[in-house]
Amino acid sequence: MRNIIGQAVSGKDFFERPQLINQIRRAIRNGSSIYLSAPRRVGKTSIMNFLQDNPEPDHHYVYVITQSIDSVDNFYKELAKQVIDSPAFRTMSKITDTLKKVASGLLNRVNLKVSIPFLDVSLDKGEAINFQTDLEKLLEEIDLNGGKLIIMVDEFTETIDNILLKHGKQEARRFLQTFRELMHNRKLTDKVQFLLTGSIGLQPLVRKLEASDLVNQLKYIDIPPLTEDEACTLFRQLIDVEEIQIDD
Repeated sequence: MRNIIGQAVSGKDFFERPQLINQIRRAIRNGSSIYLSAPRRVGKTSIMNFLQDNPEPDHHYVYVITQSIDSVDNFYKELAKQVIDSPAFRTMSKITDTLKKVASGLLNRVNLKVSIPFLDVSLDKGEAINFQTDLEKLLEEIDLNGGKLIIMVDEFTETIDNILLKHGKQEARRFLQTFRELMHNRKLTDKVQFLLTGSIGLQPLVRKLEASDLVNQLKYIDIPPLTEDEACTLFRQLIDVEEIQIDD
């Protein structure tokens, strides 16, 4: 294990906390969408990396970071882009005509240069663009043979705050309303879930927007401080790499 500072880790550099990982996985198995809460530099993104690299059977993860996004359209555009570019999307065996049409249109609009055999990108670019609606249609048509698509949105609260600062309270509330509608879409609840994180606290932010009711469908999971045993184990793993000898 390397002592990496300032960036998310993965693989052998990740310090696994089985109890926390199992708590997240149980919530996903139970059908919950999750808000993972912790201050900056605690390891939220590293946990997402671990889940993506070590999925449970029939669980497909898509990672999206939206820290710099400051508009509703660009948020849904980025989600659509990452879903289309994900392994889960590329390896689907059941492809409907509606899925081909919606995904081809989105592929043109997000300027994503990928090669997906069943997509045709000859859509008339004069058609109206509504990334929120098109993403919803895309997710409705995805067939993962009973599996689940877990869309992990990193720095979700920063996106809300960006929209608030640039467009005002009404637009920030509209963003939360559209996202709640997406999570409550009955065609999606059995196959699409969300894992959200943020370094800005979600509850204080939505209280400022008078919008607490728009996020009450989320299951909150806090990342607790390391226990003493965990801290000692982590410390020993770090100093072992440097061949430093320290007694108990």
